[in-house]
Amino acid sequence: MPASVYRIAEPGLLEPGEACRVTIDGDNIVTWCAPGEITQALIDDLDEAKRYHMQSGQWQLQPDASTEAVAPERNEGRGVARARYELVDADLLPDGKLCFAVETAGDLVWRVHRDHMTERFRDQINAYLRRIVGDGLLRQAWVSDTAG
Repeated sequence: MPASVYRIAEPGLLEPGEACRVTIDGDNIVTWCAPGEITQALIDDLDEAKRYHMQSGQWQLQPDASTEAVAPERNEGRGVARARYELVDADLLPDGKLCFAVETAGDLVWRVHRDHMTERFRDQINAYLRRIVGDGLLRQAWVSDTAG
């Protein structure tokens, strides 16, 4: 089953100043996180929420997606769809949750508890999302898109 997961990076995997790096491993999207940039509790919540999005087929990784292809500097500005992370206070999240997805056709906003992700991580992951989602390497598939 396809997955989108977050993992704390081992020493030496990320370059100095890198808060995260996205890689593609088969059908899986792996976001490597620098220690101290995101909490394990938020990683656990994101992994759970994203598991549903990927395994239900709501979001589909395209065959041309690769670790090289998802690099933010390859952004073509196609504007296929938008996705981003926003740092919010706890009162804007469901009780007991550190993240919540707000999704409409062509737009996905991940609201995350501001005490669990740094601004640097948010900015870097949003750059990846502009490439991955904005250029259509990961596509949103609504029921009407897949119904025969």
